[in-house]
Amino acid sequence: QRPCTPPPAYPDGPKVEYLPLMKDALFHVSEDVQEEAVREFRKLLSIARSPPITKVIESGAVPRLIEFLASDHRPTLQFEATLALSNIASGTSEHTKCIVGLGVLPHLVRLMESPGENIREQAIWALGNIAGDSSRHRDAVLAQGALPPLLRQVDPSKTKLEVARNAAWSLSNFCRGRPSPSLSMIRPALAVLPSMMASYDDEILENACWALAYLTDGPHELVQAVINAGLLSRLAQAMVHRKHEVKMPAIRALGHVSTGTVHQVQSMVDARVVPKLVSMMQSERKGLRKEACYTAANVAGSSRAALQLLIDEGAWQPIIRIFRTEELDVSKECALAAAKAAAVGDAQQLGWLVQQGIIGPMVSILDKKDNRTVQYSLEGMTAMLEAGRRGSAGGANPVAEHIERAGGITALERLSSFDHKQIADLASRLLDRLRAADDDAEAMEDQPEAFALPAHAPRAAFSFCPPAYAASTPSFSWSCSTSGASPARVQSRPMFRNGGATVGGNGLHGAAPGAAAAAAAEPAFPPQPFLPSGLPHPALPAGPAHHVATVPPLLLQAPAARQAGYAPTQYLPSTVGFTYPITVAAAAAAAAAASRPLGQVSVFPDLMEPE
Repeated sequence: QRPCTPPPAYPDGPKVEYLPLMKDALFHVSEDVQEEAVREFRKLLSIARSPPITKVIESGAVPRLIEFLASDHRPTLQFEATLALSNIASGTSEHTKCIVGLGVLPHLVRLMESPGENIREQAIWALGNIAGDSSRHRDAVLAQGALPPLLRQVDPSKTKLEVARNAAWSLSNFCRGRPSPSLSMIRPALAVLPSMMASYDDEILENACWALAYLTDGPHELVQAVINAGLLSRLAQAMVHRKHEVKMPAIRALGHVSTGTVHQVQSMVDARVVPKLVSMMQSERKGLRKEACYTAANVAGSSRAALQLLIDEGAWQPIIRIFRTEELDVSKECALAAAKAAAVGDAQQLGWLVQQGIIGPMVSILDKKDNRTVQYSLEGMTAMLEAGRRGSAGGANPVAEHIERAGGITALERLSSFDHKQIADLASRLLDRLRAADDDAEAMEDQPEAFALPAHAPRAAFSFCPPAYAASTPSFSWSCSTSGASPARVQSRPMFRNGGATVGGNGLHGAAPGAAAAAAAEPAFPPQPFLPSGLPHPALPAGPAHHVATVPPLLLQAPAARQAGYAPTQYLPSTVGFTYPITVAAAAAAAAAASRPLGQVSVFPDLMEPE
């Protein structure tokens, strides 16, 4: 230590010009002088606007401040030094890099176990600042073993509430950043986050939601770990919290989950997220409406059944209203929703969306200076126009009429010469299809219209039902596929029982009593081979029309589907000519009675509860 000198005097408080004196005082023989000097450094670094962190580092005082962290017998000195270093860590990345490089991390991790609550709180705060600076510093903090002692501080029943709040904030920073922390490093937090999500304290709950928002922005395995911890239902509850500060990170986390696998979106549906999305779309806060529309768009694009669920829950009416009335930063999420719905929806679902007025805002947004959003809208209208063409059987395409009435021709002609090649090509192709649709309509104007937009929300796959079968039970249906159909892929799934017959994941078999009589009125069907999961379905041979079994979708939240881990399969592309409903028993008996092997046929389950 330096020789004894008179203690320095700071008549008007700490100032940058006093830094040499303050640094010398850190080495004074008197412990009181040392403590006062540390306090003056802390005050200088606590200035609200532009604290002189760089000047303090250049003074050479930081190594001495780190040394004081080991002074367990001097808790006041230890506290002041910890607080000063925490303020340095709140600066730039270079400031944080400096104290990390000087070896502050082991000391701070150790101090999280200090008997003094104020010291623990400041150590937690400092580590939160360091972890929040960058993913590199976050990983360095985690590698020092900081997570377990931090997690012991987040329960307000075991520590002071302010310490628990600070720990919850630091935990969110431990989860923050890209690339995400490795699952092996962050896994212990997943055991504690459920209790944090159940906290009565809004600040702890808010930071727990942010921690999950950061984790779900990572790889699928990290998202799945969050789901496995049972946290989606907690996030769904947080969506209806009274405070905006809690709702925002909750919907952000669920929005990240919605970009995951089909099974992960299924887990969201199981947690009853969709009705809460509809409610959030009515929020007075634009940010929440935007996040809700983004999440709904991803849900809609995950499967045809998920799209149906959004229809059933009334989500599309607020989406279309927002699409029409909101500014681009929100309405572009609605354009994404329309494009994703068009990519997976069947003719009846898309026809219903057109009837609800989705085309108008899709055309209007073509004038916006946002290439990605314009592309979404063009792709969505192209898919809807194609669905209308398939359903109109060569007659007038009602989707084309809606696009033309909304001024789509003018907008497309302008975009066809746009300097963005992909957009210009999309616009040109859509124009060509619209003109072809007009030609078809003129050729068929004297014939009855074969395609009509549905007046009510669809409940199952689109079908043209012959009158002779109108009274049949609509639990299941057979659709007639023309010969030479494109190969499809099927998945093996657990079987669900209904009315005495068993519906397999890729086959229909078994029969109820009286099935033979019920099947007498039905045409003969080929036998039902069971294809292994993932194998391509062979193309149907040339010859008479062949029957392909389809099952209306099981609701995603149906308990049986949930327990079995049911997931959407792929569908026959553009091969359905017409469908008509029959009973399960009749279908099973007809399949069993068939003697002519006309081709391999499989059941393709959707995801809707049989009515």
